[in-house]
Amino acid sequence: MSELPFLRFRDQPEAAGLLRRWHDELQSRRGARAALRRVRDLDDVWPEEAYSRLRLPLMKRCRFGDEALARAAVAVAEVDEPRGAALAQRLAAVLPPKDGHAAPRVRLLLGAEDPDEFLRLLRATLQQMERRVDIVDLADTVLAWGAASARTVVRRRLMLAYYDHAAGLETETKADVPAA
Repeated sequence: MSELPFLRFRDQPEAAGLLRRWHDELQSRRGARAALRRVRDLDDVWPEEAYSRLRLPLMKRCRFGDEALARAAVAVAEVDEPRGAALAQRLAAVLPPKDGHAAPRVRLLLGAEDPDEFLRLLRATLQQMERRVDIVDLADTVLAWGAASARTVVRRRLMLAYYDHAAGLETETKADVPAA
């Protein structure tokens, strides 16, 4: 498999720690968190101080693309319980397959080609999942969705892990996003 053109938080403990600390701080700064939750498109993200508080320290350590990082920040801001299960596991628990078919919302979410459409659908799905999901796994998924070559791999791995978890199989879903 060829290398994919994006970074993962999971592979960078300092960056993952920064993301977790940023989210913890965001929990106590409800106005900043609410501002990110109200974002309708990426142009609404750039002026938000909360986004800058994540972006600037990260830029000193690694180079995430601004659009991908903004999408990840918006998704992470939606989460109330940041150390929950991986995305595929939460999807299987909350939106289980019926008659061997993925729930319609899961099919819609994983069928999204456009990263902004994926983010919009993901935000609604996070509400159904009681806003509980591992934020590093979530951020890595959103980052990967912006790269067409990674999106295909991530989509397949998420769908397989979704069915595995629904069937009660233990799979390592937090490693689902391919490394760069």
